[in-house]
Amino acid sequence: MALAGIPNCFSCSAILFTGSLVFAGLGVVSHLLYFIHGELNKQAGNIVVFFITTYTVLLGLCMFPCGATSQAWLVATVFFATYQIALGSSIAVYRLLLHRSSCFPGPKQAALTKWYGAFVARKTQRYHAELRRLHQTYGDIVRTGPRELSINRVDAIKEIYGNNSKCLKGPWYDMGGTGFNLHRTRNPILHAKQRPLWEQGFREMSGHISKIEIKITSLLRFLRSAPSNADVVTIFELFSFKLMAFIIFSQDIDGEPALDTDVSKSHEQLRQSQRAIGTFGHVPWYYSVSSKFKFLIPENDGFTRLATRMIDQRRTINPDVPDLFSYLLPSEKNGEGAGFPMSWEARLAMVAGSGNVSSALISLVFYLAANPNALKQLQDEVDPLLNSGNFNPKLRHPVLSSIMFETFRLQPLVPNGGERVSPPQGFAIGDTFIPGDCVIKVPTYTLFRDERYFARPDEWVPERWSTQPNLVKNPSAFIPFSIGPYSCVGRPLGTVEISLVLAHLVHNFDLQLSEGQNPQDFDSLGQDHFGMTFPPGSLRIDFKSRKRNKDELSRI
Repeated sequence: MALAGIPNCFSCSAILFTGSLVFAGLGVVSHLLYFIHGELNKQAGNIVVFFITTYTVLLGLCMFPCGATSQAWLVATVFFATYQIALGSSIAVYRLLLHRSSCFPGPKQAALTKWYGAFVARKTQRYHAELRRLHQTYGDIVRTGPRELSINRVDAIKEIYGNNSKCLKGPWYDMGGTGFNLHRTRNPILHAKQRPLWEQGFREMSGHISKIEIKITSLLRFLRSAPSNADVVTIFELFSFKLMAFIIFSQDIDGEPALDTDVSKSHEQLRQSQRAIGTFGHVPWYYSVSSKFKFLIPENDGFTRLATRMIDQRRTINPDVPDLFSYLLPSEKNGEGAGFPMSWEARLAMVAGSGNVSSALISLVFYLAANPNALKQLQDEVDPLLNSGNFNPKLRHPVLSSIMFETFRLQPLVPNGGERVSPPQGFAIGDTFIPGDCVIKVPTYTLFRDERYFARPDEWVPERWSTQPNLVKNPSAFIPFSIGPYSCVGRPLGTVEISLVLAHLVHNFDLQLSEGQNPQDFDSLGQDHFGMTFPPGSLRIDFKSRKRNKDELSRI
């Protein structure tokens, strides 16, 4: 009996029928023998190229018995589609019913594919909020991917992130390659060799403080001349970017037109790149595919070019005050580090050194503008210290520290926590066994707003860190910079930067939400792009210069 579109010849029909059975079997067998074993993220690009090549060869082979090109195309397509359907069906059955993580609750779409998470992230830009909703629906442990678990329990923190944890970094860090810099490497030995160099670069604060104050002076001058309704997202993002260049690269990029142009372009490309990470970070293998097909991921050549230019320029100078690269660059010759390319270390320094600071400042300025009493308390604390020249950002100041901690709690710098892979043998969290080779994480945004650990979890109450400690039910649940060997290496410098900038801001200005800015909207503005980010123009603040005597103003 002739098949539609196929000539009434026994050889072609027989080939179509028999071949379909063979390719269906190959789909199941390839899943069981290959796709089910190990991580294939870094091989995804090669796999796609292999499939395309296989289909092309198959098309050529089908032309011999079937003759016409259209008939050969139909037969080859049926074979290839049959293979893909069988492969996909085998994967679906395994993930839904047989996978080691199938005993944990969660949406079925997430169990089938990580594209579910990518779709939610792309649509809302707020996957951290979706993750909180999933935990409220399904409980403490939610299956958020075929082999991925989100664990919202305080007793999971040390097991996953602590110094003695057997968990390693997850496939998220493979995006765009692996082993390129301190943050991206999944090799704990290389990480342990490189991290001390970064720690040395951030340890000496005295020289950095004077450089930070130079940039703060420029910021204050700008804000005094800025109109009301200031776009603080753009202001603080550009400020922190230039501050990072000044401190980490010993380069002042203010007032240099060529660099300013590159900064503006690279900053916009960085935003696009962060947005892409927020989406495709759920399917890290996509970056391997994009390495073969460049059009799949937004370009960031401007950002890469700026990083290369800055590290090349840094090689030519010998700063009076040691910066981060005073410790990283010598490792190229003395072999003390892990051997990561300096251009990639520069990219990390640029992103980590500016993104977290800007995100924190944006959130802090909002909460102070929305809470005048807290603003007044902070001004009362820092005014006498700054007036006398005795403000030390390395010390703990009760009001300032409480305001910073509470802001980090409600708007965590990394809202979904760092990704890890459980050891092959698995491990226990309390009385729950976590299977081996599962991607796991503790979602900080969800954890920090869990009423089991924080009373009034959705309210901004800085006093919980000072005069009302009863509002913190379990201090161990608060890990704003993570813990363990992969905790934030830039914490010492970052907290000093934020403390100094915030103290000088409230010392010089009263902060008010601009007309039309609804304080109830802020909680829905934050976007999850691995780090917390905010859309340009989404938060506008009026900076009102405070009435101060001439002697004070002359010192600024």
